[in-house]
Amino acid sequence: MVSDALYGTGQMLSDSENVAVWFCCIMFSASIGCSIIAYVIKLLADGFTGVIRRLASGDRKARISGRLSRRMDEIGLVAKAFNGMAERLEQEDAREKMLLASVSHELRSPLTRMSVALELLRIQSGDSPQADRIAAEIDCMQSLVKSILDYSRIEMVEPETQPFDFPSLLTEVMENARFEGASSGCTFSAVMPEAL
Repeated sequence: MVSDALYGTGQMLSDSENVAVWFCCIMFSASIGCSIIAYVIKLLADGFTGVIRRLASGDRKARISGRLSRRMDEIGLVAKAFNGMAERLEQEDAREKMLLASVSHELRSPLTRMSVALELLRIQSGDSPQADRIAAEIDCMQSLVKSILDYSRIEMVEPETQPFDFPSLLTEVMENARFEGASSGCTFSAVMPEAL
């Protein structure tokens, strides 16, 4: 009997002592089993967490591979569902970049024609503030189209930070407001500190 093996005295334990000993053995076994299960769950979670972090940081090629994706249980189903989602995200990114490249290409042609038409108008009529304004707006649109095209060609990378010339931006906004407000009789002015 268990009590004989535990005590080695040949004395019999009472029924309540036997129950207590069995209860302790069962609890000890259960705690070992729970520790093993917790360790396995942690390993599985670590396998998912690293890949999820890579995908969240912009790595659209991140996939759960190996034994996790080949499992035939719920964990395998979650791994396959995650991989399917990551595949769709990668395809969406590719489609977005193709769309941006296509749109920017299609916008370049009319902007080029507008530039040519403006130059012909200047040849025939001479320079004017309105022609200068149209030229500035065409340059702005061409710059935006170039930015869109550049964005469609780059991969997701951490953006570089650099100083920004805020007074120049405000001056440009004020010039646009003056131009647009002139037809309505509106005037605009700005007072900016030198060290802005």
